[in-house]
Amino acid sequence: FTSTREYKAMMDCCEEAVNESSPDVKKRKFEEEGLLEKTGKTEASVEICEKVATCIPHILKQVVAIKTDLNAEDKDIKVSTVGTSVSDIKKEAERRKLLRLGFVPTQDEKSSVNNRRAVEDNCCSSGDQTSRPRARLSLPDKGSKSELVSTSQTPGQEQWWGQRVGMGSFVRRTPYLIDQTQVGLGSVFDSHCHLDILYHRYRAEGLEVKGQSLEWVVGGLGDKFGGCIASFCDPRVWSRGFNDWKVPDAVRAAVAKEEVYLSIGCHPHFADRMTSGSLDVLDRLVRDMLMSVVAVGECGLDYSAKNKVDKELQKKVFHDQVMLALKYNLPLVLHIRDAEDDGYKVLEHAGVPADWIIHRHCFTGDWATASTWLDRFPASKIGITGCVTFSSATQVHETVRNMPVNRLLLETDAPYFLPVGVDKRELPFSQPGHVLHVAAKVAELKGLALEEILTANMRNVTEVYGIKFSK
Repeated sequence: FTSTREYKAMMDCCEEAVNESSPDVKKRKFEEEGLLEKTGKTEASVEICEKVATCIPHILKQVVAIKTDLNAEDKDIKVSTVGTSVSDIKKEAERRKLLRLGFVPTQDEKSSVNNRRAVEDNCCSSGDQTSRPRARLSLPDKGSKSELVSTSQTPGQEQWWGQRVGMGSFVRRTPYLIDQTQVGLGSVFDSHCHLDILYHRYRAEGLEVKGQSLEWVVGGLGDKFGGCIASFCDPRVWSRGFNDWKVPDAVRAAVAKEEVYLSIGCHPHFADRMTSGSLDVLDRLVRDMLMSVVAVGECGLDYSAKNKVDKELQKKVFHDQVMLALKYNLPLVLHIRDAEDDGYKVLEHAGVPADWIIHRHCFTGDWATASTWLDRFPASKIGITGCVTFSSATQVHETVRNMPVNRLLLETDAPYFLPVGVDKRELPFSQPGHVLHVAAKVAELKGLALEEILTANMRNVTEVYGIKFSK
């Protein structure tokens, strides 16, 4: 059945049929609704119809309920016969989810599906009605050779940190190559992350964060990790001043490392937490920490449905931070989401020069929007996060392909935007070291060497933030 209306109609038909005392009336009701044809058993006996009818109202109610909770991509899951259970729908939805994440069925899984279908087809054509098989879902065609990967196959050049990633009966084909020979010492730099939020994600997952070590930030890269810029954008963290920051000791220890630099500001989601007193504290922090604070932000406007903060308040808080950046001659880290026009207006009202240095963080728009921004602010650069690794991020792919490498910054926005090449069973969120995955995907999209992208990123970080890297 292809719609909720069909489910409900069939449910009503079955309930009416069960209540009828005459076998002929029961059979006629099933024939009128087309139930016998849908099951592929036009000669099915009334006895079989009765057995189906006694259970189908309960099954269909569950089916209707579970279908309403599915993702939009899974709304087209069709029930090929009336005996399909809720668990079948859940399994099919999970199978599709794995495919969207880049996993493909193994050869064993393919054989299993084909064998199961063969058994069902044989049973359906048999005259033995009592052995009627359990109904199955109509699945997309998985016969394409390009979609099937054998687990016995040599990995070759499809690598994730040098190995393939598997999950159950599926195996992920890594969508980009990470050639470790092109990753030099200190060449991996994350231009935007949130160490305070990342720490709490570790704790929420029950994972250990070692005190003085940067391993929870680096993620196994060792001395290939060149550093990161940690953005503190919640006023609750810094509003009491530097000596009373509300951050765990592990975050303090990380920030004290020479590889970690700071940007401070108020995210538009937290604009309602920004008071006049908070602005004074932010001014004092920037003034007293000019040696370690490399930018103001992230700040900006977010008119998406996720943000409930009043738009006028967002604009005021954004304007105040822009003025602070101008006062101390610091770059701006901007978060602009669904607010392009107002973003330009606030910057213009604050008197931001066209040649001001700006990091347009976490860009997810199309190339036309990016091109307009780059033309308006020729000294600015656009940040690309792990969402570039998502197959659905076609706008970001287009933007990366068209954008010159000297206008691009690599970032993770950790702990958000986990790259698809990372096994989420090992770590269900991103960390700054995963910026290497972003670089690899950008290199693939632009047809350039990974080493070239990493080098360009370091050069661009120097131009925006003034951070010097040893050769």
